[in-house]
Amino acid sequence: MTNRTQAASNKTAKSYLAPKHKVIRIEVDGLRPHPSQAAAFADLSDDELGALAENMESKGLENPIQILPDGTIITGHQRVRAAKLLGWTHIDAVVRHDVADAGPAAALELLIDDNVLRRHMGPMAMARAFAVLKMQVYNDDGRRIIRDRVDIRDRLAKRFGRSGRQMDRLARLLELPLAIQDAVDCKRLTVAAATQLLVLGEAERKEIARLMADGGDARAIVRSMAPKPDAKCIPRSESISTAVGLLATATAEIKKLEIDAEELNARSLSVIRKSRETLAPFVDTEK
Repeated sequence: MTNRTQAASNKTAKSYLAPKHKVIRIEVDGLRPHPSQAAAFADLSDDELGALAENMESKGLENPIQILPDGTIITGHQRVRAAKLLGWTHIDAVVRHDVADAGPAAALELLIDDNVLRRHMGPMAMARAFAVLKMQVYNDDGRRIIRDRVDIRDRLAKRFGRSGRQMDRLARLLELPLAIQDAVDCKRLTVAAATQLLVLGEAERKEIARLMADGGDARAIVRSMAPKPDAKCIPRSESISTAVGLLATATAEIKKLEIDAEELNARSLSVIRKSRETLAPFVDTEK
């Protein structure tokens, strides 16, 4: 990096964080990735990493990385990779003693934000991040390290712009072979279509994955091999409509019976009254 570029990088870096967060120069070889990074978030592709390195070489490091006192990277994993690609020996960093004091949950929050806000993630990448990170909220003793009322699922859902239920559905797709997951990420297959395959056996899933890996049309394969709806099975909307119709019919019948009962009661009273009138002279004679 040239002195001019490095100077620009330092100036930008210092304006990025609050004054209390001092930017220092630190050796790249002394840094280590956060344990959740590789499992939850995939690295940039070679092309994407090359573009990032090119940008850093021309403009400098616009935002310093953030690390824990022991050298664990919280934010900036891809920037560190790009720095190594460029042959940099040092990089701008902020040592977050406050995050270390706050505990693992605080570091995990920053890690999630850095990855989610800085890159576009496909559905399956979201699912993998969710599957890994929901296990990270517990320590070795099985106790939660994130203690507030907001579940990690809902935290991630909010950041990904999805609902908690959608995150659960995405996580279930991790049960499918990788070829099917890749089809979802590449938008060759919708999440809804992939969900239909969850009811299939392992052998059928593998066969569908093989066909997709061989270049077959993912949508056509699913249409031909996904389970067909049972003809006797009534769609939910139709079931509700039918139930409402039956309830209306039953209500009408009950009202009709009530009317019939009133008419019968009135007729019975009329017959009794006429019978008394007819018998009245005989009763009086006997007296």
